[in-house]
Amino acid sequence: MWIGSRATRALAFAPLLLGGCTATVTSVEVKSPPPPYLEASPTSVLGTPFLLAMKVPGCAISLAWGAPLAAVYTLANRGEIPPEQDFRVDAERAVETYCGPPYAVPP
Repeated sequence: MWIGSRATRALAFAPLLLGGCTATVTSVEVKSPPPPYLEASPTSVLGTPFLLAMKVPGCAISLAWGAPLAAVYTLANRGEIPPEQDFRVDAERAVETYCGPPYAVPP
């Protein structure tokens, strides 16, 4: 009796387990070709660590300079500050220049 019930359960679950084998693929992924390989020149290999060594402090300085000034500008009355004295464009440009790409010297 014990063996028969195990076999019955196995036969009952067999279609469920084998059902995944009969599934059809409905979509096919088309992979794009890989980007062309750019050979690394000695200048790019040796220059990248120096670029990063200069970029990290530059990013930290531009954030340390821009964040407090942006907070002061926000707290100040915006109507009294003339548009030609608005430094936010310069601060955003500095953060984008020093914190943004490129992160490697191109070959």
